[in-house]
Amino acid sequence: MFYRHPFIRIFGASYCENQIHPSDEHRRLPIAEIEFDVFNRHELVPILMALQHVYVNRPQLLEEICTLIQADIARQPNPKLGCKGLTHWEVLVLSALRLGANLDYDQLSDLAGCHSQIRHMMGLSVYEPKRYPKARSMTT
Repeated sequence: MFYRHPFIRIFGASYCENQIHPSDEHRRLPIAEIEFDVFNRHELVPILMALQHVYVNRPQLLEEICTLIQADIARQPNPKLGCKGLTHWEVLVLSALRLGANLDYDQLSDLAGCHSQIRHMMGLSVYEPKRYPKARSMTT
């Protein structure tokens, strides 16, 4: 028995599902319930809040974005580039953070593995093992 997370697509799949083992489900914080300190001036906070807004309030826009991500991945001439196994939602979160905060891949890799709000935003629990490759393989 697996939990199916909505609006998430697996690379190469023609449908938007990501199966998650139910034992990890109780550790996940739903994206709609992530709380942010609106007085914090860190550059990541508005990016994460915008992603949360799209995920919770704009499902049609999210579908369109995921379709564009899927089309972009399908056009990738070199299959060795990118990170295998990332969902389209995770790609969107990581891309928004990288471009919005002007992060390099080392910073992005560190945040994806260690920052609890980012992990919650990607639909992961803080306790799940880090499954992101080293920064040198996170290239476009």
